[in-house]
Amino acid sequence: MKLSWKKLAIFAVLLIAVLFLLDARVNATASSNTQDKTNFIVSEPVTPALSIAVRDLPAQDESTRLNREINPLKWMGDGIGVEGLSSGLDALAADGVNSGDTPSPLFTFEAQGNFNQYTPPDTDGDVGPNHYIQMVNVSFAIYDKSGNLLSGPTPFNDLFNGAGGNCEADNSGDPIVLYDELADRWILTQFAVNSGQDMCYAVSQTGDPLGSYYLYEFGPLPDFPDYPKIGVWPDAYYMGTNSGFPNAYYAYAFDRVKMLAGQPATYQAFGGYPNFMMPADVDGTTPPPAGTPGKFYTMLDAGYPNHPAGVDRITFYEFDVDWTTPGNTTFTLDQEYPIAAYNYTVCGFFVQNCIPQPGTGQTIDSLSYWPMFRLAYRNLGSYEAMVGNFTVDLDNTNKAAIRWFEMRDEGAGWNLYQEGTYAPNSDHRWMGSIAMDGSGNIALGYSVSSTTTAPSIRYATRLRTDPLGTLQAEATGLASTGVQTGVVRWGDYSAMSVDPADSCTFWYTTEYHETSDTGFSWNTRVIVFKLPECTGALGPDFTLTVTPDTQAVCAPDDAVFNVTVGQVQGYTDPVTLSAIGNPAGTTAVFSTNPVVPPGTSDLTIGNTGSATAGNYSIDVVGVAATSTHTSTVTLDLYTAAPGAPTLTSPANGATDVPLAPTFQWDAVAQAASYYIEIATDSGFTNIVDSATVATNSYTPGIALSSSTIYYWRVTASNACGDSATSSTFSFVTLALLCRTPNLGIVDNTTVSDTFVVGNNGTLLDLNVSINASHTWVGDTTFELTHQDTGTSVTMIDRPGYSGTGFGCSNNNIDVVLDDEGVDGPVENQCATDPALFGNPTPNNPLSAFDGEDLAGTWIISVTDSAGGDTGTLAEWCLEPAVDNPTNGSLSGTVTDDDTGDPIVGATVTAVGPETDTTTTDGSGFYTLSLVAGDYDVTASATDFITETMTAVTVITGVNTIQNFALVPLIPEIMVSPDSYDLTYGVDTVVTESLTISNVGNDPLDWTIEEDALPTVLYSTVTLPSAPVGTVTFGDGPFTFSPLGTGKGETVQHTLNAPEGLTTITHSATQNITALNSVSCNAGGLHTDNSYLRHFTLADFGITDSFDVTEVSFGVEQATGATGD
Repeated sequence: MKLSWKKLAIFAVLLIAVLFLLDARVNATASSNTQDKTNFIVSEPVTPALSIAVRDLPAQDESTRLNREINPLKWMGDGIGVEGLSSGLDALAADGVNSGDTPSPLFTFEAQGNFNQYTPPDTDGDVGPNHYIQMVNVSFAIYDKSGNLLSGPTPFNDLFNGAGGNCEADNSGDPIVLYDELADRWILTQFAVNSGQDMCYAVSQTGDPLGSYYLYEFGPLPDFPDYPKIGVWPDAYYMGTNSGFPNAYYAYAFDRVKMLAGQPATYQAFGGYPNFMMPADVDGTTPPPAGTPGKFYTMLDAGYPNHPAGVDRITFYEFDVDWTTPGNTTFTLDQEYPIAAYNYTVCGFFVQNCIPQPGTGQTIDSLSYWPMFRLAYRNLGSYEAMVGNFTVDLDNTNKAAIRWFEMRDEGAGWNLYQEGTYAPNSDHRWMGSIAMDGSGNIALGYSVSSTTTAPSIRYATRLRTDPLGTLQAEATGLASTGVQTGVVRWGDYSAMSVDPADSCTFWYTTEYHETSDTGFSWNTRVIVFKLPECTGALGPDFTLTVTPDTQAVCAPDDAVFNVTVGQVQGYTDPVTLSAIGNPAGTTAVFSTNPVVPPGTSDLTIGNTGSATAGNYSIDVVGVAATSTHTSTVTLDLYTAAPGAPTLTSPANGATDVPLAPTFQWDAVAQAASYYIEIATDSGFTNIVDSATVATNSYTPGIALSSSTIYYWRVTASNACGDSATSSTFSFVTLALLCRTPNLGIVDNTTVSDTFVVGNNGTLLDLNVSINASHTWVGDTTFELTHQDTGTSVTMIDRPGYSGTGFGCSNNNIDVVLDDEGVDGPVENQCATDPALFGNPTPNNPLSAFDGEDLAGTWIISVTDSAGGDTGTLAEWCLEPAVDNPTNGSLSGTVTDDDTGDPIVGATVTAVGPETDTTTTDGSGFYTLSLVAGDYDVTASATDFITETMTAVTVITGVNTIQNFALVPLIPEIMVSPDSYDLTYGVDTVVTESLTISNVGNDPLDWTIEEDALPTVLYSTVTLPSAPVGTVTFGDGPFTFSPLGTGKGETVQHTLNAPEGLTTITHSATQNITALNSVSCNAGGLHTDNSYLRHFTLADFGITDSFDVTEVSFGVEQATGATGD
């Protein structure tokens, strides 16, 4: 629901008269059952556009948006707070629960969260044969049936990219998604009301939700289309809306047949009814009987002043549309069915503070005044059924409970078959959605809350054989612990759907909060469950499954599909198979026919060489004695490989191309897919992005670099092979001139950063991006000055500040300021984080710079006008569009390759058609203004290795970015080996080499120190030829100090043993007595007349092995007592 404030001047004269007329007319319609066409509308035909395939859409930008209530409930009439007649305790509640137990979930999965900062989520979803689609405000996501995300979240209006109009420009919300089981199509809708009163319909071309959609923008509608609810019916997509006034609710019909075919379509509408009318929505493949008008219902209350007089009742209307002759169309009150008395509204009409939560005084909305989504219709063969629900006050104490009902037509007309009020305990239950499976069982999902129960997800089921008016004991889908503490809105609806694959499995989605927050960080969940008693039909039956669901073949190859006939409750009747819709000229043959369940057969589509290429839907039909089932498959038949695509956009040689362009080319006959390549070189050796897409357009999921030449080409493919590759186109992206000053923003101070721009050319348009961290952005003012011209523009001026207080209290800025921005005035933004975001308009227009030369000095100034909060200007960029530039520019940063720090004062020189030199500033940034051409660009700095980039192309009007990361000059020594273990022999020379290497990148000075050797050994050093050093020997350690080595050079140190002999001399004196001989053995006397002497070599400093080369002995002197 979206509040659209209409100009009071429009209503000032007519409002009272209009309300009077509407009220009188509606009362007459309700009471007399006659048709009044005074408020009947027939639209002009709307020609659809065709979307690109969903699989090719980029995912949603999850940058935070402004917290806001996206679609305030619209009510500008009287009756707010009014309730109907009190009925006391709801009479149905006491008997509302039977003895059965609701089955637990088969599984659950987390779906979309609040990326958009809108509340409430308006959660809705539906299930198809192979996919589940969920929609919330304002995006959709596609999942497989295991809960795996396949696509999105994607903003809904992205589907309308290129279609133009309000549906492309607005993303207003109130989404509905339905799977049209009768046609195997998907319908996605929401309104566009920011600048109009339009309904946006997207109808899938095929059963594949990831493909393309027919896009319809219906509008302006006759009144504001608030709270639109859609239903599938054979002759129309029906819709009910609220206009915001009493007795002014609308019913619409949209031409379904035309929309499924992608043809121009119209709508018809009736307005002026007493309460919101919910359209019936078909579940199952069996449609209502031919010619059955569309069904709508609402509930009316005895005593509520804006409802026609009468008892408590549900009222059904019929919309009998005639598309050929709209004058024959009628919308009539069909029947009113009295129901058990109930208390209309919880807390009063349009009173939103209502349902309690634990731990907070914040209450939330019951939305109890209108029917809840959906009115689910199913044709079960032996009878038709419709189920619906709405929220009631259980006992006139504002306790929310759910009234549900089943309508039946068993051949004699519709009647109220059963109704019940579900309130199994003291918790509040509301925001329900109800559906019926193929066996006639019912499931109701809802929210539950109280002062002790956080808002959670529960559901209850009913077997077709259970006591009338009762549901089984409820099951919990998800027990939450989070509450919302700051906003009142909840819902505004939820969605229960039934899986068409088995007509048994229920899929329910709604809102919850994983953790407590103000209300903007909601979550959604999908709950999947099934009653085990369900067979998908009322009794024994068969199922029919055909795989694959899509097959592509190249003629003359056959296409083979596998057919499985399943058995339900022992069903054994033969099933006769047939195929409808195979290409003309082909054959359709079943390997087994008929098939007794359970069994299989193969369907072969043959003779394809005689058929025309195309996309064919083939219905495989199984007919048995008691039932008929159909399964539809797709055959893509090709007769030749496709031709080469013709590229269209971006045009060859285009400049100023956005950083996220949409690539387009002409569609090629028989192309099944296209392969696009985007590269930075014409040889495609550096491909930056590539993708296979089904349609003839593609938007990259990555942002391209600014001021860069790109090349792109496309190849078409099908089952027969690939086309020749297209010609190659090139383009240049827009200039993006950026500074990253990381400038501190200080309290009560103005700081600035200067940018010298070399690019010249007359400014046609200028956008400015700002990325800054700052708490309480309402303190800040940003001003841009072109110093050369004196022009200054205040771009941001204390958002939210009105002269008192402190302005926006939220944090951080990440914006692209643009005079044509789509996110509103920047002064009005105050989101959670960043507070200023997206693409807003500046405080003052940047067009003040238009017509000036881009070249020169630009200064951004940031003023913090209050204390207590500071920040940093991380980056700012100029995004210029210029005319008639005469040169280009070269800019970039020079940084330390090791640390990433900027190098201040580095020299950058460009040599080419001209030569120019500059130095980097305090942030390592440089810029040069140069004529077009190829340049060799060199960056150098003290203590760093100089680096040169060759053939850097400068283009007129373009800023070429060339960054440098210089390697520091650092010497690094390596010594090998790090130790010796040598044996030195006497009279030998042992040589070992010590290799000293400089493996760094800077010259190295070094010193060798050697420990003392034994005195009998010494070391020599052999030097290389250069450099020359000095060797000094001594008793202790010696040092070797050469002049140094250049990087990568080696000095060899050779260690040698000395040549020659070592002589050991010893002398001793002994006395010899007369007539005796003696031996000298350390002074001992021996009688064997020998002389022995023991020497310890260590006493002579010898510790290593040695060879004895000579021993001599003699008597130097003998002295006896007698002188002999």
